[in-house]
Amino acid sequence: MDALEAAVRLNRRHFFAQFKYAELHYRIRALHRAEEETLKALDLAGNAFEHSLAHKQLLEIRRLKREGTQKPEWTKSLKGPALALVLMTVILSMLVVWK
Repeated sequence: MDALEAAVRLNRRHFFAQFKYAELHYRIRALHRAEEETLKALDLAGNAFEHSLAHKQLLEIRRLKREGTQKPEWTKSLKGPALALVLMTVILSMLVVWK
């Protein structure tokens, strides 16, 4: 992933660097990010072959998104559930010691 990120950073107009970076996200099922990166690659396509590759990948990503085959995006904080778990552990420990 680091190598592909570096390749995209070095040349933002290189189709295959962008396409392979998007494909990596697709393969690890980070589909939202894969779709964004594939759209960038689609914009960079210079011929019909490149356009076809990116378009097929985009169709597959969107199919998987419809079917729900993706990793969840961790946008919410886990602070609340962690505090609840700690509180429950403390209360249960106190009950065990009290009896």
